[in-house]
Amino acid sequence: MDKVTFSNSDITVYALWGEDTDGDGTPDVKDGKYQLFYDNNGGTGGPVDSDWHTKKAVVNLAMTPVPTHDDVGNPPVEFVGWTLTQDTTIYAAGQESVLADLKTEVEFGTENITVYALWGYDTNGNEIA
Repeated sequence: MDKVTFSNSDITVYALWGEDTDGDGTPDVKDGKYQLFYDNNGGTGGPVDSDWHTKKAVVNLAMTPVPTHDDVGNPPVEFVGWTLTQDTTIYAAGQESVLADLKTEVEFGTENITVYALWGYDTNGNEIA
């Protein structure tokens, strides 16, 4: 409500205060709300986040339900983790440098965030890429 109209009686108006933790000059309650999307990146299943998040919110990425890959070849393809970059490569043993890009949490800025499933071959059959 931006306006109060007085009639023939007294009206008490109360201030509402909101914290500005990010220092942008706008109370956090008035900052935007953003969504987290899980892209299975060639797979099916996986988590869904139906919450709305505010700027500076830190969200732990869900690891369950574990997505499964549509490629049912030999060796099988297993879920490795989440990354902020869409990458359709299915990684093999010896390509561990890609693991540095994996995320376990994200921090919101002023837009929605999409994380992408990263996939690897399970060459030894232990159901771990």
